[in-house]
Amino acid sequence: MRLLIPTLSYFALAMLLLACAKVMVQYDKSADFTTFKTFSFLKPEVKNGKNPLYQNPLLLKNTQQEISQQLNAKGMQEVKTKPDVYIKIHTFVEKKTLKVASAAPRYGYYGGRGYGSYSMRGGVQTIRYNEGTLIIDVLNGKDKDDLLWRGSIKSDVDNVQRLEQKLRRGVDLIFKKYPS
Repeated sequence: MRLLIPTLSYFALAMLLLACAKVMVQYDKSADFTTFKTFSFLKPEVKNGKNPLYQNPLLLKNTQQEISQQLNAKGMQEVKTKPDVYIKIHTFVEKKTLKVASAAPRYGYYGGRGYGSYSMRGGVQTIRYNEGTLIIDVLNGKDKDDLLWRGSIKSDVDNVQRLEQKLRRGVDLIFKKYPS
């Protein structure tokens, strides 16, 4: 039990590090985003490995709906032809490894006389997990190769039951940094 508590605390620390999702945004500073009123989706790029749980078309559909809601809230409307901007979604799932240094206390008795001793023993814990990346590109409606804005987020995606919730939160966090 004495070894279990520090080990669990290091595991919890590692999971906390994994749960911290960082949003990255890049954009063309010369683009006037206030002029964009319409959007349309391009075919998404999905590279989620062979696991069918990550190849779920409903997740992609719901992610597109979430993006549409975000853009509608910014005054944009989805159209089928001649949009001001195209939206392209990229998703990736990769296997990752995290090594965490840990120290586990050791208790013992010296010489059988009841004198307690305490020492620390170090080690490295290896944690394997799946990291998901969501990238949302906004491309010029006149030139699909002209990237105007890119938002991305990475997070662990081992809990497939929470994947849709994480995608919704990811889209929300990304679009908080969308220029308007």
